[in-house]
Amino acid sequence: ARHKFANATLADFIDNLASATDRDVHAWAGQWLRTTGIDTLTAETGTPAPTGPAGTPANGNGQSWALTVTREGSRPHRITVGAYDHALN
Repeated sequence: ARHKFANATLADFIDNLASATDRDVHAWAGQWLRTTGIDTLTAETGTPAPTGPAGTPANGNGQSWALTVTREGSRPHRITVGAYDHALN
């Protein structure tokens, strides 16, 4: 209760997070909390897909798609994307 009834600074908050984990919270804060700018994720679809084994479309539906991340700065990203085709019921 070090900051009970008082305000904590961002540095206080980051220090407390860092004391509870083995991860480098200070580096994460520098990359994510102390930077500006936006990241944009763009999906492009509709081109013929490259073929996989035995000449079948690599993604199962005959079309390829690509994701592009455009960012300002050098924030690391880890992303999982799911794509669904409603026409394939």
